[in-house]
Amino acid sequence: MIPSNPPIDGVKRYEYVTKMLIHLNDKIIESLNLFLKVYSAIVGGFFWLSIQQNAQEVKKHFLPIVPFLFAVVGLFSIVLVTTNLKSWWGYRKIESQLVGLDRSPMPKFPASCICELFMIAIIVIVTVVAVLYSL
Repeated sequence: MIPSNPPIDGVKRYEYVTKMLIHLNDKIIESLNLFLKVYSAIVGGFFWLSIQQNAQEVKKHFLPIVPFLFAVVGLFSIVLVTTNLKSWWGYRKIESQLVGLDRSPMPKFPASCICELFMIAIIVIVTVVAVLYSL
């Protein structure tokens, strides 16, 4: 006979939930950092190519894919931030249920994710400007 699942200690569950909240918050920040690094690499590569001796020939082949690169990186970064935010939101709700709504109220939109919304807005603005500028 297979034993039933033993009950999980409330303290251990709370520790796990708080570790996941910290982990997901770090992942959201890492997503923005990745966006900045990849965009910097694309822009740096573009400028490096433009100062080469055969710049016109290389630009002819590289320029058409630059808007696509900017758009893909921007979209991917937005997906990373929103996916991690959605997961964070779920764990945040569980935390509220574990400790009680009087001690830790449920997350509310947009107050509980204003920084993440700001990050997404920055990614969208930079991506639109980069795509329009590179066309």
